[in-house]
Amino acid sequence: MPVIVTSMSKAYWAMTNGSWLRTLLEFNPKISYYIVSEDLPECIMRPNFRPIGIDRLDERLGHADFVKLAEFHTQDRDTTNYRFQPVRFSYKPFALLQASTIYQFDDIYWFDADVEFTDAIYFDHIKPDPYGVTYLGRDSWPHSEAGFVGIGAFAREFLRNWVNYYTTGALFTLDEWHDVMAMDRCLIETPGLHLKNLSEEIHDKHPWPHTVLAEFSVHHKGPGRKQDKFKSNEALHGVIYDGK
Repeated sequence: MPVIVTSMSKAYWAMTNGSWLRTLLEFNPKISYYIVSEDLPECIMRPNFRPIGIDRLDERLGHADFVKLAEFHTQDRDTTNYRFQPVRFSYKPFALLQASTIYQFDDIYWFDADVEFTDAIYFDHIKPDPYGVTYLGRDSWPHSEAGFVGIGAFAREFLRNWVNYYTTGALFTLDEWHDVMAMDRCLIETPGLHLKNLSEEIHDKHPWPHTVLAEFSVHHKGPGRKQDKFKSNEALHGVIYDGK
């Protein structure tokens, strides 16, 4: 069974009124999902939502140690630039690795928390090879698109390598210090990995709307799209939008 993974905060849940999970279950009512959050469980116990599949990061994965390491490396950096916000974009690989230890023989898919689902997920079109990864490459940008990745049931070495970029500090040897820059390196460096690039024939820095993903989802990528979509919820819940 495929497993859908994301991470989000309580504030983001409030701003979007749980749109990610609500629309996921609306069109995929039997799907398994896994949300990593440091503060979400207390606010999700409400009618029409299953209070399962939500967890904090296991401290044994080393994320807390990475946060301390990042604080040291970013002392003299402009952290208003997404390229040098290593902590903000660090939850994805850790969440995926943690999910893979629970769902050990399942394909795992990441969809960013600012994705809304509009139909049942087309798994036949996005399914990775058992020893591979499905992703959105970009030849018009220094790194792949960040909002989606699918990992085959036997491609766990790729996830371990991805997290190792964080726990060893190797992330800070890259030109940009975020999850997708490290992911792209692991796509190349992981031996025997079978790759499926959903945007191979698309030459646009925003490939999502031109791929099969747009047949069942919308990615509200970037501060402007989020504000346009969720500003009424932001006002309703009194959430200060931080652009994430």
